[in-house]
Amino acid sequence: MKFACLSFRQPYAGLVLNNVKTIESRWRPVLANHQDGTLAVHIAFRDWEDDSWRDILLNRLGWTSAQIDDILQLENKAVLRDLEGKYLTVISNPRWLQRAIPARGHKDIWEVDIPEDLIPTR
Repeated sequence: MKFACLSFRQPYAGLVLNNVKTIESRWRPVLANHQDGTLAVHIAFRDWEDDSWRDILLNRLGWTSAQIDDILQLENKAVLRDLEGKYLTVISNPRWLQRAIPARGHKDIWEVDIPEDLIPTR
């Protein structure tokens, strides 16, 4: 099956796929034509300079699930700084593939062919 795909570096890819990062901001309307649709997330080969992102993913900053839910609710109420001119897209229902597919990333939206047996049923 063919999907539109967007490359993310770590920790952002993991934060998106683990439902921690639920809003994507871009300087251009890259995702405008993909709202309410399925978008594949490509984890770029190049990581952060260190492995600190792993701690964020594994321990979620030491927060409880209730604390994370509370902070996510602030998205609807908060006045966010430095967002003037940025395009925001809500990300929902993230799912990991059954196994990784090696692919070269791209700067903007690109197309990836994912075998159906790798797509989670959830």
